[in-house]
Amino acid sequence: MSTANLASGLQEIVNPFDKGALLRACDIEFDEITLNRARQFADEQRVGNLQFNGNNAITANVQESDDIVHELKVVITRGRENLSLRGTCSCPVRLNCKHVGATLLAWLDQDAEQGTSTESIEVWRNALRDQRDGDEGSLSADPVVVLYRIRQISLQQSVRYEVAAYSARKLRSGGLGKSSPLTLDRRHFDATDLSGRDARICNALIGLKDSPTGLHLSGEHGYMVFRWMVESGCCYYEAFDSKPLTLDINRPIEADWIEQENNKRSLQLNLVDSKEPFVCLPTSPPWYILHRTARCGVIETDVPPKFLSAIPYLPPVAEPDAMRISELMVESLESVDLPLPAAIDIRQIAGVKPRGVVILTARKDLEGTHRYAEVKVDYDGARLPHMMAIGDEKEFLHRQGSGEFVRVIRQPEDELALMNELTGSNMPGWVTTRHHQGTIQLDVEAKTSRDMVLWQDLIDGKLAELRRNNWIIERAPEFQFRIITSTEWQMNVDHSAANHWFDLDLNFIIDGQPIALIPVLASFLERVGPDLQRYLDDPESSATVWLDEETLIEFPIRHIRPVLEVLVEMHEHEDGKLRFSDLQSTLINDIAEGISATGEVSLEWEVPGRLAEILQRIQSFDGIDSVPVPDSLTADLRDYQRDGLNWLQFLREFGFSGILADDMGLGKTVQALATVLVEKNSGRSSGPSLVVAPTSLMGNWRRETEKFAPELNVLVLHGMERVEYFEKLGQYDLLLTTYALLSRDLEVHQSIDYHYLILDEAQAIKNPSTKQAKAVCEVNAKHKLCLTGTPVENHLGEVWSQFRFLMPGFFGDQKHFNKTFRHPIEKTSQTLPAIALTKRLKPFILRRSKDAVASELPAKTEIVHRVPLYPEQAVLYEGIRASMESRVRRALSESGLGQSHITVLDALLRMRQTCLDPRLVKMSQARSVTQSAKLDSLMEMLPNFVEEGRRVLLFSQFTEMLALIEEEVKAAGISYTKLTGKTKKRDEAVDEFQSGDVSVFLISLKAGGTGLNLTQADTVILYDPWWNPAVENQAIDRAHRIGQDKPVFVYRMITENTVEEKIVELQERKRQLADIVIENRDQSIQSLAADDILELFSTS
Repeated sequence: MSTANLASGLQEIVNPFDKGALLRACDIEFDEITLNRARQFADEQRVGNLQFNGNNAITANVQESDDIVHELKVVITRGRENLSLRGTCSCPVRLNCKHVGATLLAWLDQDAEQGTSTESIEVWRNALRDQRDGDEGSLSADPVVVLYRIRQISLQQSVRYEVAAYSARKLRSGGLGKSSPLTLDRRHFDATDLSGRDARICNALIGLKDSPTGLHLSGEHGYMVFRWMVESGCCYYEAFDSKPLTLDINRPIEADWIEQENNKRSLQLNLVDSKEPFVCLPTSPPWYILHRTARCGVIETDVPPKFLSAIPYLPPVAEPDAMRISELMVESLESVDLPLPAAIDIRQIAGVKPRGVVILTARKDLEGTHRYAEVKVDYDGARLPHMMAIGDEKEFLHRQGSGEFVRVIRQPEDELALMNELTGSNMPGWVTTRHHQGTIQLDVEAKTSRDMVLWQDLIDGKLAELRRNNWIIERAPEFQFRIITSTEWQMNVDHSAANHWFDLDLNFIIDGQPIALIPVLASFLERVGPDLQRYLDDPESSATVWLDEETLIEFPIRHIRPVLEVLVEMHEHEDGKLRFSDLQSTLINDIAEGISATGEVSLEWEVPGRLAEILQRIQSFDGIDSVPVPDSLTADLRDYQRDGLNWLQFLREFGFSGILADDMGLGKTVQALATVLVEKNSGRSSGPSLVVAPTSLMGNWRRETEKFAPELNVLVLHGMERVEYFEKLGQYDLLLTTYALLSRDLEVHQSIDYHYLILDEAQAIKNPSTKQAKAVCEVNAKHKLCLTGTPVENHLGEVWSQFRFLMPGFFGDQKHFNKTFRHPIEKTSQTLPAIALTKRLKPFILRRSKDAVASELPAKTEIVHRVPLYPEQAVLYEGIRASMESRVRRALSESGLGQSHITVLDALLRMRQTCLDPRLVKMSQARSVTQSAKLDSLMEMLPNFVEEGRRVLLFSQFTEMLALIEEEVKAAGISYTKLTGKTKKRDEAVDEFQSGDVSVFLISLKAGGTGLNLTQADTVILYDPWWNPAVENQAIDRAHRIGQDKPVFVYRMITENTVEEKIVELQERKRQLADIVIENRDQSIQSLAADDILELFSTS
């Protein structure tokens, strides 16, 4: 809120607004000291966020210090004679404190810019204060009066001065009624009946330090509260029957040792110009109270208040104790303002140039040994903490370890020069801190295993230089460490024949004892993280790791580089060993050769027999053998498919599994079938093979098997009737089941030892916690294979899940995989883990893109993509089909084929719309069915095509269907353009696709089926069949035409067991029927038999 708005708001509170009234209220509510401090805060512009909230209140923030900001609120109300101010603050005083006063003065200062000057306000305030001073000490005219009592509480060796508050009603006679104690705590204190001044004092008392017997006065806060109580005229010492305390002048004190009996002396304090006994309140500054005359004032002294209050409890000092008391007083007071019972010889050190001191030391803490360095200055043997600034006190009283007292006249410029000499130069990894007694501590910035290297570098470098420059460098006994190295290593390799694993154990020798190297290096890798490459790029760098609290092992990177490069990708077991598969066993030899190649490390190891055999076999390996294609395979395999078959047999030969990850449409199914046939013909099949696939692919696998591998005896385990075959499964070559049914029939499948277990669309197990992902891992199979065009859809964890199925333990557990590969690659884009993962996966994943094998592909590849309806969609379709069949039969019977044309077309339209998307069907029974199996299948394919860089044409003859597809494409974030009969700027839509700005072109049949040249497309999707092959070919030829330099893939999307399948079957057999019924050509429908029409509505 602006100053003008704030002033206007206050004018609404007091109408007409009277600044004098507000200032008078300030003068009533605040004492002089509070107002003076408030003025200081206001002048220093510590008041911020000054706002009038429209509810008779001002809010603000007041900056107490750099770290402390108080929030407050001042409510202004109008009484009969004066304004009433009630300000609440977050500070300990809480009510009408200096921060509240500063807020009001800051507002008055701002408003003065609008008219009244600050000077005139101050004159007014002073006049009011002078008027008030004439009535100082009189009892408040409020009906409730608060009385304050100060009471001395004697403890064993000290004293406290505690405060209690009592409320009393003022009687008509002028006296006071019976007093009752006030409960001074924040939860129960009620200031409703109190004056603003008493409420402020009581809130301040609540802020005092509590003790078992009450609230006691101490420190700066106690000083202010005591002044307010005295100024109220209602503050008493010890009892209410005495006079209330009044303010007296400030007085200094004088001290002297007085002779007592038995040759003892006591320290006696007296106020200057006063012989009256007094008590000393330990506030800051301290107060004196002359209890006989009820006067009080401030003691002018530099002696600490607590020391002053403790002097009366100092017992008489005998001569033998005089020196000890003097030493205690000197150590406590430093400036020695008080006389001593015995003279102390204090040596003066002046004009001496200081020397820098660094003391290396250590202490034990919860985290172990904490090493650090204390930095001091030395004046002729007197060790002092460094000065913090040039303006610090130059005299320093110090007691030496020998007991000698010295007074040092310090040289600030020299001390700061010494500090700059230590910390002014570049010291990466180090930090300096100053502790409460001024001691400077030098420490490593972050505790790591390189601590000792930093310390060693500091000692050998910086500290050695400082020693040459006349610094004192010392090492405490607690500061112990050693840095060791080893060039004597041992490597042991164990082989597990059952699991095809090698376990490698690598040790280095220290003092004749072997120490496991793998955990040490794993600790180093964890520490350096992404910085590992920096170490590997510098052959002269070293790796350092703690062995214990006092021992650091150091390895030159060139010695351990062969191990580190393997360790990045391998799984470390709890026993500190590395595990290698048979195919990875060459890495063991690489490690041994890499270590020995340095010529600096003596490596002792023996090659076990199995490893020697594998090394010999792999070293003599000159490529993957070519496998003859089975004669019973009725497909002509392209060269890349033959390579796929050879690769699968290569994995089988070495006892491994893998992922065939070719692009969609490159024939992964036929390569898998060829592999099963090879195994059967070779006699290696010890049992049936099992294919697990989504429900939508069951029919396709059956058809592909019957078409390309008719020799295989295939069984589809689907539906309730599958139970009948459970006892006969061993009689079949190939079993087909779904992921859902595998989980349900798991016990049956666990009873069979499958030869091959093949997962199609293996991304179905990308989430390892799902039932289907767990189920496939529990099926026994000699060989395993995953088929998927998208081995990674969202994150690398999907790779781990698939390899948990293929080769359990290959990547260790999921936690290790995430830590070693997934998180470094995905979160921080680290290069080394990415290279290591690629290297490790390379033998086990075969992926060919369409571009990579383009030269082997025909100019046009046509694929029928069959989609089963969802259960609800199938029920709707069957209901419409049955109803339409009955309707068409009746029309044909009553009117004949020639008069039933419209009826037939309408029935076929509704059935086709149900296949595409139930939302197209304008019938009441279709409203509850909102899912489309074909649309969902499309949206599974499209993102993969776009990710592969495909350029897609999507045709449909239904513009309403294109609109639904458009919604899904837009939601998936796929760039697209659209062409329908309503598109006005056809050329712009075509140019947008041809220029590469979008990936997908949605086209209606009538608008874009002819006349377009779209050679940038390499993929055509026919979303709904329009049954005339010529029209389909025209749409396909938008992409497959002269100028096309890429193979074109055509996907015909057909819903299974629907009218779409029947029309596709009739395309060749019943061309005339398709032309008449669908294209509405002028041909005689009477020439077709009614049975041809009814066949479209049948269920068989």
